Amino acid sequence: VGVGTGLVADALTEMGHRVVGVDLSPGMAARAVERVGSRVAVADARRLPVRDGLVDQTYSVWVLHLVGDVPAVLTEVARVLRPGGRYAVVPGYGQDSDDRISRLFQGMWEALDPEGIRRDNESRLRELAPAAGLRVTDAFRGPDLVRRESPATLIRNIEERVFSILWDVDGDRWRRRVVPVLEELRSMPNPDTPVERPLPFNVVMLERA
Repeated sequence: VGVGTGLVADALTEMGHRVVGVDLSPGMAARAVERVGSRVAVADARRLPVRDGLVDQTYSVWVLHLVGDVPAVLTEVARVLRPGGRYAVVPGYGQDSDDRISRLFQGMWEALDPEGIRRDNESRLRELAPAAGLRVTDAFRGPDLVRRESPATLIRNIEERVFSILWDVDGDRWRRRVVPVLEELRSMPNPDTPVERPLPFNVVMLERA
C-alpha cells in the first residue's frame, strides 16, 4: 500500500514473496513496474482494487503520514486482509532522532499538526486500530539508517513543500511556524555541507481480528 518506486517490493520479491503494489502516483507506479513487473496498480489507498479477505500480508513504508486520512486507510487494509492477516507499518512520523536538524523539523511538524492528523507512529496506530478492525500485536526498532543531508538541502525541500505536513499551510502559519525554522537552519555553520543524521527504523505490526 503505497508501493512507490517498488524498492521494497523488489527486495521482497527477491526473497520469494509475491507482491502486488498500489500507488496513487502514476509516475511512482511506472517506476515500480520497471522493478517488479505488471503487478502494480494506480489506486487510492482508501479504495484498494482487491476483494475482501484476499490478502495474507500488507505493508506500508513511510506512507501513512502522506494520506491525510489514516483511519480510512486502516479500515480499507482490514477489509482486504484475511482474518489473522498482518499489516506491517514503517511510520514516517516521530523518528525520535536527537540531532539538531531533526529536533527542528520535528518541532515544526508538531506545531503544524497539533491534533496529530498526519501522525502514523505507534501510539497513534494503537489509538486508531480497534475501530478499523485491527490490533497492534508488536512494535520494534530495527537497525538505524543514516541519512546524509545538509541544512541547505532541507531548506530547499521545505521551501518546495516536499513534505506532506507543508502541503496545505497558509501564509500566516508559514510565517509563524515555518519561517523561524528556516532562519535557524540558515544560521547553522557550513549549511552546504552534508551531515550524518540517524534515521531510526521503527516497525509497527497490526493484525486483522
